Amino acid sequence: MKRDLTRNLAVGVLLVALAVGVQLGSLPWRYRRELWQLQGFAAGALLGYGVGRLSSRVGQSGSPSNRPGIGQD
Repeated sequence: MKRDLTRNLAVGVLLVALAVGVQLGSLPWRYRRELWQLQGFAAGALLGYGVGRLSSRVGQSGSPSNRPGIGQD
C-alpha cells in the first residue's frame, strides 16, 4: 500500500512539473532571471531538507549520554 502511494505521488509530481514547465516555457525572457532564482531556492531548500533528515538519522545512532552538550565536559 505504501509503495502504491509513493508511486502515485511520484507520478503526480511529475505531471505537475511537466505542466508547470510547459506554462513557464511561454513566459517572455525578461522573467528568466527570477525563474532561475526560484529554481535555485527550491533546489537549495530540498537539499537542505535532505541533509537535515540524513544528519538527524546519523545523530540518532549514538546514545544521548555519550554526546557532549552545554555544560558537560
